[in-house]
Amino acid sequence: MAQHYRMTIGGVLQEYDTGISLRDHQMPQQKYMDLAWEGLNHSNITAWKNSISEEERTRIDNVIKDYIDLHKNQNCQ
Repeated sequence: MAQHYRMTIGGVLQEYDTGISLRDHQMPQQKYMDLAWEGLNHSNITAWKNSISEEERTRIDNVIKDYIDLHKNQNCQ
């Protein structure tokens, strides 16, 4: 279930960021799939704890942290 929501959220994030629509069943880029965990409040999701390795969780947390740090002073439009 988490995979479905990650693909949906990741796809929306990628389309919003790039302005380019994804084709049906097209996998979003890894960056957007990683950022989707933030939108799912990942620390409370069983799939986060049980289906990906500690190394992968650390990598994803770093992607999210770096993205937020890079964009924290941007205004929403």
